[in-house]
Amino acid sequence: MGENRIKPLCLFVIILLLVVSSISIYSWIKIKHEKEVLEAIHNYEWFQKYYTIYPDLYELSHVSTAFNYSITHNVTDEEMESILAGCYLRARHVARMFRVLSYQVSSDHAKYQKLGDSFGRLEKFCLMTITRAGIDKRKTIRQNLETLDEISNLIGQLMEYEKPSDAPMELIENLLNVTEKLEYCYSENGGIACEHP
Repeated sequence: MGENRIKPLCLFVIILLLVVSSISIYSWIKIKHEKEVLEAIHNYEWFQKYYTIYPDLYELSHVSTAFNYSITHNVTDEEMESILAGCYLRARHVARMFRVLSYQVSSDHAKYQKLGDSFGRLEKFCLMTITRAGIDKRKTIRQNLETLDEISNLIGQLMEYEKPSDAPMELIENLLNVTEKLEYCYSENGGIACEHP
C-alpha cells in the first residue's frame, strides 16, 4: 500500500519539476530576446548619432582639394586659416563622436577608439598649424599635401560603409598610421625645418 502512494507522489514531483524547468527555460529565452532587442535599440540610437557627423566626414573627405586650391591659387593667410579652422572644427566633432561611440558601443571599441585617435590627430594638426608661433602655415600645408590627400581618400573609403563598424580594421589602422605622418614646418634662419608632433 505504501508503494502505491509513493508512485503518484514521485509522478507529481517529476511533473512539478518539468513545469518549473519549462517556466525557467521560457523566462530565460524571453529575457535573452528582450536583452537583444534592447541592445539593438541602443546600437541603433548610437548609429543615428553617427549620422550627425556624416556631413563633416564628407567635407573632410574633400579637404585635400581645398588645401591644394589654397596652395596653387596662393590664397591669403586669412583664407588659409579659414580652411584650417573648418578642418579643425569638423575633425574635432568627428573625433569626439567616435570617442563617445568607443565607450557606448562596446562591441567595436577598438575600431571607434582608433577612429577617434585618427581624427584627433587631424584636429590637433589643424589647431597647431593655426595657433603655434613659428609654424609656417603655407610650408606646413605644402609639405603635407600628399598626406592630406591620403587622409581624404581614406575618409572617402570609410564613408562607403553604412556603419563605421562595418569598415575593415585594416582601413581604420591605415587611417591612423597616415595621420601620424602629419608634420609642422617652422621658418628658421632663412630655411625651413619640419618635424612630427
